[in-house]
Parts: sequence; C-alpha cells; structure tokens
Amino acid sequence: MWLFGLPLTKAVMLQVSPCLLMADIAHDETMLIIRPAKLSDCDHLIHLASKVGTGMTTVSDDPAVVEQRVVNSISAFNQCLDAFETGGSYLLVMEDNARIVGMCAIYTRLGVSAPFYSFRVSKLQYNSEVLGKKTEPKTLTLVNDFHGYSEIGTLFLDPDYRSGGRGRFLSYSRFALMATDIDRFGRRVMAEMRGWTDENGISPFWDAVGAKFFEMEFADADRLSGIDNGFITELMPRSPIYLNILPQAAQDVVGTTHDLTRPARALLEKQGFRFENQIDIFDGAPCLEVHAENIPLVAGARSAVVTIVESVGEGQICMLCNPRLDSFAVVREKAFLNPGGSCEIDKATAAALDLNDGDTLQIVPWV
Repeated sequence: MWLFGLPLTKAVMLQVSPCLLMADIAHDETMLIIRPAKLSDCDHLIHLASKVGTGMTTVSDDPAVVEQRVVNSISAFNQCLDAFETGGSYLLVMEDNARIVGMCAIYTRLGVSAPFYSFRVSKLQYNSEVLGKKTEPKTLTLVNDFHGYSEIGTLFLDPDYRSGGRGRFLSYSRFALMATDIDRFGRRVMAEMRGWTDENGISPFWDAVGAKFFEMEFADADRLSGIDNGFITELMPRSPIYLNILPQAAQDVVGTTHDLTRPARALLEKQGFRFENQIDIFDGAPCLEVHAENIPLVAGARSAVVTIVESVGEGQICMLCNPRLDSFAVVREKAFLNPGGSCEIDKATAAALDLNDGDTLQIVPWV
C-alpha cells in the first residue's frame, strides 16, 4: 500500500534493544500517546530516569533539574517565532494510561546561547622523500560546527516497552513535531550517539583525552555537562590532538556507537542521517546530521481535514498528529485518506488528539 507516494511497510539516549528494529507494527492493547511534557509528569520522569545508565547527559533524576527542563519545554512550546532566535528545548513523553514510559526531545539553535562543541576528525598527509615514507595521521580539533542546528536526543524507552515498534514510534515522533513548523525547528538537524563504554561505564576515549584536562571521572563530567558545560570552554585544548598518539583502545572507539545504541542509529540512518566526521568530545561517539527537508518523514507529512467515524475499515497505520503546538499530540493508529482530502479516524483517536470533525490533522507515513 502507498500513501503520499511513499510505501507503507511493516517495516534509545539512545539505549534501545535490538529487537526494536525487527519488531512488527502492532496495535497496542492501549493507545500510546506522545505529547509535550507537563509539570505533573515530573515524578514519572524522575522514576524513568532512574533506569538510565551513564552516557545520557540530558537525562537527570534530580528533581530540580527535571522540573526546570519541563518548565523550559513548556516555555518553548509557547514561544512565538519572533522570540525563536535563542532556541529552546522541546521535551516529549510517551504516555500509557497516565504512566510515562518514554521520553525524547528536540533542542533548537545549538551553540547560540552557549557553544556546542564537538571534535572534527581530519586526516593530514605528510611525505618524507628522505625516508620514502608517507603518513596520514588523523587529528581531533575542537569546533562549534553545529552552530544553529537542531539536535534530537534524550531518547529513552522503558525496557518493558521495547517491542511492537514502540521505540521506532518514540524516535520518529520528533520528526512529526518538526513537520508541524519547519521554520521553528530549523533546516539542519544533528544527533549525538552514545559512545562505547565497558560494562563498568569506563570510556577509553574519555580516559585518554577528557580526563587529562578535566581531572574527573567520565560519569561526573557527563552529569555536569548536562547542567552547565561552561567548564568545556574553560579547560578543553584549542590545539588539534593527534589521534595516533592516543592509546590504541581510545583510537579504536573513535566514531564507534555503543552496542545498545546501534538500533537507534539505524533508525536515524533510515531517515537520511549520516556521519560527517564529527564526534562527541567526551566519549568519541559519532555525531550524525541531515538536512531537515531530506528526512522522509518530514517531507512526507501531509495535512487533511478530520472526519470522525465509528470504525476505520480500510486504511493504513500512520502517525497522526494534532499539529497545533499548544495541543500537539501524536498517536500511531489506522486512518483512511479519502480522495477528496479528508481523513477518516475513529472516535478514540480523535479524543486522544483532541480533534473534532473539520479540524486539521497531520498525517505522517510510517516508513
């Protein structure tokens, strides 16, 4: 079946079970709703954060930090475009019967209010006629190349929910949000993966680089950077670092994605994200990037007029959204697009999205 010229197929922090990539699309026993975070979600978010390991700087179980991030998100959703230059953070939660089981976010205008650093991996070339040798060492240079980008991140799903395509739904809900207002969310998008650490949370890249300048453990720096990253500006070296002088263990993990994050990376690569030789300055993880208009889910989003029916007969599973930022919500349910441009959804879907007959609905194909 096809919708909008795209095939509808059955086809997280980023800590997702590999089964997510193989999970078939299935109706959940209850309808999962993804929506903006509210202050009443804070206790649920703290509980969810307690299940996250080291490596997700944007997830905290500190009540004050969680509350401030929710407040910032509420402010961003209410922000008019005229005030958009400073950017904002948009925190989404996945809700199942009033229980918060997942979260994800979009952060806009990176590097505007504070630098957003990464290492650019470059290859040099040296030749010696005397020795008859040619070397091609790689260097790491501290840069702010993602200035003005939007970042997708903070992807975490409760382990009990990692099946039935739920992880894919949570990840892709951010693109449904982007499609509602591309000017708000920017034309360039990046994502930091989770870098390689051992079973004890030890990062060989951090031990070889960051620890030498910050004199703290990886977990402490990871936590601190999620609150205030000013110490990076103050202490990180400005001169290039030659990769080949680092221990081999550190060299081996440059640009390497954590095993638990590979499924999440595969989801993003399916949406056009690519590694362009930028890595995270803490754990050496790859940073992926894409032009927003080249994201299939963003490009494939369409608007339609709502028609509420008792039951949707023919139709396809899609991401269905209330596109108004003040009441944004997205579900993964069946819909039928009529030739005239109206879209049939059932009463439960309409209620979940707070939509009535004649309202505008955004449809994002499930690809």
